[in-house]
Amino acid sequence: MAHIDRDELELYPFDGTFYRIENDDDAPLDEQEAVERIVYQTKCDIMEASHSRLGNFTAAAYAVHFPIEKTEDFVLPTRGDLFRANMYGTLVYGKVYGVFPSQLHGCTCYIDVTDV
Repeated sequence: MAHIDRDELELYPFDGTFYRIENDDDAPLDEQEAVERIVYQTKCDIMEASHSRLGNFTAAAYAVHFPIEKTEDFVLPTRGDLFRANMYGTLVYGKVYGVFPSQLHGCTCYIDVTDV
């Protein structure tokens, strides 16, 4: 059995970004482009919740746990937002399909990740 030194564990070891792709409505119609708008940047922990594979298609769901601080300009990610993070050299990116804040100052978002 392996020994785990709990003093070396970091609660939220990764940097995650929740964002949206929106049209730049301030530009003239013929110059509008899709722009990225960051919704929430946070320290987080990421764990695979499930995965499946069919031929060359792989789908996975991840649980992203992060702390929340309720301030005046506080905005939680919502269903349909996008997420990206680097988890020990593995890029995790996908679409949010569930957001579950708790009274204990934390939140869990579930994201779908698909690769072909």
